[in-house]
Amino acid sequence: MSDRLAAAQAALNAGRASEAIDQLIAAVKEDPARPAQVYRVLTIQLYQAGRAVEGEAFAAQAIERYPRDYDLLNIHGVLLRRLKRQAEAVPVLERAVKLDSRNKAAQQNLGNVLLDLGENARAEAVFGKLVRQDPRNSEYLRQLGRSLVRQGRIEPGLSRLRQAIMVKREDIDAWLELAGALLEENRILEAEEALDKG
Repeated sequence: MSDRLAAAQAALNAGRASEAIDQLIAAVKEDPARPAQVYRVLTIQLYQAGRAVEGEAFAAQAIERYPRDYDLLNIHGVLLRRLKRQAEAVPVLERAVKLDSRNKAAQQNLGNVLLDLGENARAEAVFGKLVRQDPRNSEYLRQLGRSLVRQGRIEPGLSRLRQAIMVKREDIDAWLELAGALLEENRILEAEEALDKG
């Protein structure tokens, strides 16, 4: 391990993320052929520090060197979304999903980006697959419900939102999503009841 990487690790262990980021940036600038793991740690630290522009640039640089790295593709897609560049995030996340179709993180991120873009039918397909794989995941159920409601398929969407709440009663996002969908349909009493219960 190089001195810079050792210093970055020591800074991370001590909770000094900014110092670790500086050391990691210096390390990859000194030697862009650093292992993929160095880029993974750097991009995640930049994301967590709210430095999405830098994170995206380093993720793109890393993907040029490691084009088949699932984690780098996934974090790159997340960073693009954070930068409101959803249209660019879709193919990046699709590549990640293609590399590892069993890993759910990139699938969920892809579904979220598709919802951002208003591609609700495609988002439904993504979240429908995730729900089939993990039917007790309230987040997948909520996002599936959202995609259905946005397509005007209100009752199936409300059903999925209610399922999300049954799985995780304290999921405030599911309660709010349910109440919002009911309000959009002018079902005021049901919406108020949902808000009172949530």
